[in-house]
Order: sequence, then structure tokens, then C-alpha cells
Amino acid sequence: MKLILVLSILLYSTAAFSAGGGEGIPWSMITAQTVNVILAIGILTWLLKDKIKALFVGRVDKFDEEFRKAQEQKELAIKNRDEIKERLEQLKVNADKSISEAKVNAKNNSETLINNANEQAKKIIIDSESKIMNEKNKIVSELKMDLLSKSFKKAKVGLSEGMSQPDLQKLKDEFIRNIEAVQ
Repeated sequence: MKLILVLSILLYSTAAFSAGGGEGIPWSMITAQTVNVILAIGILTWLLKDKIKALFVGRVDKFDEEFRKAQEQKELAIKNRDEIKERLEQLKVNADKSISEAKVNAKNNSETLINNANEQAKKIIIDSESKIMNEKNKIVSELKMDLLSKSFKKAKVGLSEGMSQPDLQKLKDEFIRNIEAVQ
């Protein structure tokens, strides 16, 4: 109804100004055009009303479906964001824990390496000392044997030359002192 009123006012004013003013308004032409426009709008509405309704009904359903999908995607995105935040927090906690564990392991490993090195050094020192003692004992026994051999040779030479009793006693005393010195 509002549309008809607006159209009639527009047509009336157009007709009034186009007529040139005072010769009168061609009401029969205005009425015919108004009826024609109303009939055209009415016929178009009657012919297209089902298609227009179907167009808008389908759009509303599509809009509702798209809105529902968007809501689901939004909820999924929020859930994924929260999971990622949680994983990041866990990674931070695990990283701190891993770093502290690595420090403890490094400290333990360095202590173990130092202890092993100290034990090996002690073993080397003990082995070296025992080798030194063995070599010392070997040299001492060789010296004893050498001294005995020389003493026997000297005694043999002295006896063969006919040593006197005081010389023989002196030789024996010297032999005993050499043995005591070696020990």
C-alpha cells in the first residue's frame, strides 16, 4: 500500500510539472499508468513469490549451517590453542627438568671420571713403587753377589800367598762388615 501511495505521488508530481503547469492535469493518463504499474508489480509478485521464498529459505538454512560450522571451527581452534599452550608449558617444565638432570648427570660423570683417574694414578704409583723396590732389591742382591765374589777371590789370593793369622782375621772382619753394610 505504501508503495502505491509513493508511486502515485511521484507520478502525479511528474505529470504536473511535465504538463507545463496550467493546462490541467491529465488524470486519465496518470490513472492508466498507475494501474499498469500496479498490475505489473502484482503479476510479478504472484509469479515469483514461490521462487523468492525458496531463495530466502535456502539462504537462511545455509546461513544457519555456515554459522554452526563456524562455531564448531571456533571451538576446535580454541581447544587446539589450549592444547598447544598446555604442551608449551609442559615443554618448558620438561626443559627445566632436563637441564637440571643434565647438570646432575654431568656432575656425577665428572666426579666418576675424577675418581677413576685418581684410582688409576694410585695404581700407577703403587706399580711404580713396587717396580722401584724390585729393581732396588735386584741391584742390592747383585751387589751382594759381586761383593761375595770379590771377597772370595781376595780370600783365595790371600790364602794362596800364605797369609798370616792377623791378616786372615782382618780379612774376615772386613768381609763381615761388607755383608752388614749390604744388608
